[in-house]
Amino acid sequence: MSGFSTKEEFFGALRENRERADGRAKAAIAEEIADEAEAFGDDEVTATSLVELMSSYHGSGEQVKYPVVFARLLRLWDRNPKAFDDWEAHRVFWYFKWVGSGLLTTPDVPLPAIRGWIGEMRKRYEAADYGLQPVYGQLYSLAQHVGEGEELAYELWATRGRTRMSDCEACEARSRAEYHFGRGEDALGMAELEPTLDGRSTCEEEPHASQSVALLPLARLGRMDEARGAHLASYRTVRGREAYLASVGRHLEFCALTGNEARGLELLAQNRALFGFTAAPLSRLEFLTKVEVLLRRLVAVGHADTPCGGPLGREWTVAELLASVAADGEALAARFDARNGNATVSGRRAARLALDPLVAELNLGVRAAVLEGAETPVAVPSAAVYPSQATETVVPDDFASLVAEALVLDKQFHPDARRLWDALLERADGADADEVDDVLRGEIATERASRAHQERDWDAVNAYFLEAAASYSRAGRPDRAIASAARVQWSKATRGDQDTDAAAVTEETWPELNALLQQIDALLAAGNLGPNLADAQVQKLVVHQSRVFAARHAAIRAADPADRERWLAVFRAETDRMVREGNTFEAPQRLALVMEAVAEYDATHDDPKAAEPLARHALQIFTDLAWPWRLHRTRMLLGLSLAGQDRHAEALQTLQTGIAEAHPAVDPNELTPLYRLLAETALQAGEPATAVRAFAEAAVRLDREGDAFGAVETRWRMSSALASQGQMADAVAVLETLVEVPLRGDGGYAEDEAAGSSKAAVGGSSADGTEASAIAGAGSSEELAGAAGASASRSVEARAGAGVGSSEELAEAAGGCALSGAEARAAAGAESSQELAEAADVSALSGAEAGTVVGAESSEELGASVPSGSEPGARDEASGLGETDAEGVVGLGDGVPGGGVPGDGAEASGEIVGGRAASSGPFKAVKHPSRADMLMVQVRADLARGLLALDEPRAAAVEFLHVADAVDGWPDASRLTAAAAEAAGALALARNWEGARAAWARAVASNAVAPRVPDMTEALRDMAGETINAFGADGADEALGYLDEADRMRVDFVEASSAQFLSVEIDEAQTCYTRGWVLNAAGRPEEAIVQLERAALLYDRPGFSGIPPRFDAIRQAAVIEYRSLDRKDAAKARLDRAIADAEVAGHSDGVATLRKLRDAIS
Repeated sequence: MSGFSTKEEFFGALRENRERADGRAKAAIAEEIADEAEAFGDDEVTATSLVELMSSYHGSGEQVKYPVVFARLLRLWDRNPKAFDDWEAHRVFWYFKWVGSGLLTTPDVPLPAIRGWIGEMRKRYEAADYGLQPVYGQLYSLAQHVGEGEELAYELWATRGRTRMSDCEACEARSRAEYHFGRGEDALGMAELEPTLDGRSTCEEEPHASQSVALLPLARLGRMDEARGAHLASYRTVRGREAYLASVGRHLEFCALTGNEARGLELLAQNRALFGFTAAPLSRLEFLTKVEVLLRRLVAVGHADTPCGGPLGREWTVAELLASVAADGEALAARFDARNGNATVSGRRAARLALDPLVAELNLGVRAAVLEGAETPVAVPSAAVYPSQATETVVPDDFASLVAEALVLDKQFHPDARRLWDALLERADGADADEVDDVLRGEIATERASRAHQERDWDAVNAYFLEAAASYSRAGRPDRAIASAARVQWSKATRGDQDTDAAAVTEETWPELNALLQQIDALLAAGNLGPNLADAQVQKLVVHQSRVFAARHAAIRAADPADRERWLAVFRAETDRMVREGNTFEAPQRLALVMEAVAEYDATHDDPKAAEPLARHALQIFTDLAWPWRLHRTRMLLGLSLAGQDRHAEALQTLQTGIAEAHPAVDPNELTPLYRLLAETALQAGEPATAVRAFAEAAVRLDREGDAFGAVETRWRMSSALASQGQMADAVAVLETLVEVPLRGDGGYAEDEAAGSSKAAVGGSSADGTEASAIAGAGSSEELAGAAGASASRSVEARAGAGVGSSEELAEAAGGCALSGAEARAAAGAESSQELAEAADVSALSGAEAGTVVGAESSEELGASVPSGSEPGARDEASGLGETDAEGVVGLGDGVPGGGVPGDGAEASGEIVGGRAASSGPFKAVKHPSRADMLMVQVRADLARGLLALDEPRAAAVEFLHVADAVDGWPDASRLTAAAAEAAGALALARNWEGARAAWARAVASNAVAPRVPDMTEALRDMAGETINAFGADGADEALGYLDEADRMRVDFVEASSAQFLSVEIDEAQTCYTRGWVLNAAGRPEEAIVQLERAALLYDRPGFSGIPPRFDAIRQAAVIEYRSLDRKDAAKARLDRAIADAEVAGHSDGVATLRKLRDAIS
């Protein structure tokens, strides 16, 4: 870098470098500028460049470089203090503390030199009258490091009053907390951190530094939810950053000690470059020690030979890296011991390495690859033990006993029936083949049909049922032959590989089902069944069940609404008939299965109240039968029906009981849908913490089951739960993990080399599993999938408090047409598993809630700069990237295990971004997104809004651009409009003006074809606000031009505006509000007040007169009146009127804010 000839060029280069991300590259440029500045010979330029260089070293973590640069700075200060402005003079004294830390962190610097430096600091602080509390802070740091006189040094520092040069309150609280943690006083330490962790006290290093320090104490205290949140939020900030080397190490250690070794291994790979960072030796020692904790743990659980990420330049195994890290850590600790004259540092290192795991496994809710050979079993909690649970089913050696036991368990739908059948099938084909008679052959064929059904091998299903019918006929059991023939017809009616309409196929099978019912009625009427009478009655129920489930399938999947209504009537009539007749037979379990099927239908088709008694009756039947292995499924249906009635507390209790009392023999996969339904119900019940735990558990289970789509979708929902309880950083961390390893179009993880799982994308199977159990006689094949907690009712998210309402559009993925809930399901042929998530509030990170808020300053700031973007309520109706209807999120479906929603995108729905627009020529769709494509776009859109909420517009813009590229060419072109508009707004907030203009041009071109006016006007307000913030009065004309364009857009696209806004006037109010800010910043206060009064007037309409933005517009007008126009009395009168209105509206926050300003003016 060379060629600077003026001071302005130097300062321009410094400003440009200041905008770069912290790191060694930024520091290297700062070094060049400082060298050039000293050569230039201007003390002011040199002072500024050296101050910037110190700051750059702080950002790069290169603490060992502090002393040399500060020596240059201090010499200049001593020689020419007038070369420093007030801020730079302050920094000179502030940097004394940094240099002290830099000396302490370097083992080559002797202790006398460090003590001498602290003495110099004391002398200078006393001379400048800055107080000695920071000096005692340095003395405490030295005592703590050396391990001598720590308690006294702590008291001398911590009991002194703060001064202007004290570290920020959050950093000092962290130091006090670490003191307590080091003494085993976790509760005291956490008390120190509370103001930081709850957001009351922050700084550049907080809260992420305190979050990393709190990881193990939180776990030791049993505050696992908080520990999880601290890990997720903090790690995303410190990942890969040399300045936070020790914090990265803490996260690795946390993973090692909470059963998350696999995630620790992934984090290690993400931070390989940190092994080469040596410019902060003490932090490096802490990092190496905590890496060693992780590696030792990996070796202990059998992964010494597992590949892992280590120093760049070669490949490593865990054992090899452990040997290298241990040697480096030991050597570095020895250097500190030698410098300090004791073994304190190495002793602390040894104690750290000796820590035992704190918990077996803390579910972090994010995906981590399963370590080969260390697959962790899924525990099934049990709060009650039934007599039938006392012993494990043993496979009998005697073949006849094996057959008898297998058939008994099969009829009881017992999970262990599968294991006995495995043994029976093997022996029937081998050593005991001669023992197989025709009746058993029929049973075997029926079992094989059930297994083929699970694999969706429809031809095999049909063939096995035909084989069963033939076997029973040969055995002289016409009743069973009839039942098997009915199963053949059920299979034909419900098979999932046919293109024919479900109603037409069922219509074809119905005459045969009628004939079969007549045949078995005649058989029973004729008598002569002897000891087979009771079984023949059960077989009649099987014929009824075949009819019930065939009709149900048509009622759900028929293309024509009239056909659906007709078959629904048949379904209900057949159900009533079966229940009436079945009550006279001794087969209550068959009735319970049908009751479950009807309850599931009602619960998922807007009649949860009707579903409840059916579910309770089925639950009572299985309870009376003492079949605890069936209760969890029925409890799930009951929970679903209760949640659909908004009886969330009862639903939660029912679902939690279903999980807690699940029989030990139940396949762990069968509990996954209960966790998903529990999570959704908890979210709707306003218990997000419970929802997060349940979502996290469900996601891990889905990964273990190979359901990548379900796992991603569940974590996406988990992010909504986190956001809803104010943990936006945690939510963003979860979403970031989802885009790191995204889904492929076929629903598998992008990193997987296999073609992808054939499992269902959503939640597993449902009532067809019941059909398979009831009709095929294989109870263990049933799997009821989870459902969204508020699925029975559809809601429109009300954001009246922010001036926003967002309708949840249901879009057919391939066609992009917005339909009502039931119509969209019908048009898409949606299975019932898709119908359960209708009312889920799935976009907690979207829309106005994640937007930038204007006017959020405290009332005492009488005239701050214009905040970027729009005020609360910036978006009306539906954002193109926003509210998804989440069709198919989770549900009780018409599929079998592994079935669910087809993956071609034709049946998926959701308000997710999409579309394409060309700058010229007609629009032509070229891409048809799969459900996985749609989900990943929604994940990125929510991630982008979350990043905006965290004030990370640059990262948000990257995600919005990813979204725009992904949806370009989707059938609904308005999705591209929305994505490009939001990208433009984010780029403006990041002050990437060239990028913002390019994205805006793309949005304008797309909007001409497919308007999305709410997104466009909000982006224009974002650009206007940030333009005036960046350029002040010089940018006023450009900013006002953006706002004028927003007004024109509502006029030019009047039809779209009318359809897309909840209120066009409210959008105009928001634009007036932003225009008022711009005009005030441009020195035109009278015009600003006119615009703010106009905004307040527009807000003053039914449904909006009491919302916060109206009172904020009045507040800002009063601020301008008082500060810019010196009209104190007028400002007070304005506020008095607004306070009275706010009190009438019941807007307590508004009253408090307005009164605070009123008091400040007085």
